[in-house]
Formats: sequence, structure tokens, C-alpha cells
Amino acid sequence: MDEWMGWFGALCLGICAIPQAYESWKTGNSSGITWGLLILWWLGEVFTLGYIAGKDTLDLPLITNYVANTFFVSVIIWFKLHPRTRTGEKQ
Repeated sequence: MDEWMGWFGALCLGICAIPQAYESWKTGNSSGITWGLLILWWLGEVFTLGYIAGKDTLDLPLITNYVANTFFVSVIIWFKLHPRTRTGEKQ
């Protein structure tokens, strides 16, 4: 039961950023999200992933969660740094 709960929780947390990453990709910007949130979120994911990956036993649900979240937060940050206009041009 513990393994299933770990995978379910990791899946929920791993995909929770998908709606925002998709919205940022679709609109071409992440203007409604503050830099403070994005930087702390990304750093938290990266450092926690490093901590978990450095342990003697690998916890695949947690690693999956942190890898997925790091990717999706990176997409959001990309569009924060490189916003597009409606025609696809860079602002």
C-alpha cells in the first residue's frame, strides 16, 4: 500500500505544474507568476532532487516527481524570460 501511495502522490505532484506550463506555452508568456515563486520553486525541486538522488536507496516515486516538476517549472521560466506576442514574435 505504501508504494502505491508514494507513486500516486508523486504523480499528483509531478503533474500539478502541467496546467500552468501548458498555459504558458499556449499564451507564450508567464507574466502572471512572480519571479520569487519561480526561482524558489525551481531551486527547491533541484536541490531536493539532488538530496534524494544522493541517498543509498533510490526512491523512484520522489525522483519522478522532482524530475517532472523541474521540467515543467523550467518551461514556465522559459516563457517568463522569452515571452511571445500573439503573432509568435518575441516581445
